[in-house]
Amino acid sequence: MQKYSREFIEYVNNLSIWEEYRSTFGQPLPSGKFFCPFHTNVNTPAAKVYGNHIKCFSCNRNYTVFDLLRTFNPSRLDSLVKSVVVGPDKSQFQPPRVVKVPPLHELDLSNGVTIELLNKIIEYGT
Repeated sequence: MQKYSREFIEYVNNLSIWEEYRSTFGQPLPSGKFFCPFHTNVNTPAAKVYGNHIKCFSCNRNYTVFDLLRTFNPSRLDSLVKSVVVGPDKSQFQPPRVVKVPPLHELDLSNGVTIELLNKIIEYGT
């Protein structure tokens, strides 16, 4: 069984359970109580959708989009793993620093710093 990162599982769980259920089973997810697809129960419909997960009162579990795909549509998970790159939190991303270089006539080159050295420093990392 493949291991998935916490970030990837969170990404999958943010997908619409309504749309993933429809694409997995070819029919819409019932809006009222229905038979839980995760186990055999033929007596009483005991599952219902709450938010973006399925709550089953028979087995007393919550099933997420990730659970749905892992159980019934693993090929969809495989395609998501190949196509989705979960990167760092965008709020923590810092843009690269821009180095401003003063004009050459304003530089003090008396202490042995050469223009070649300055150019190497400016081009470093580009």
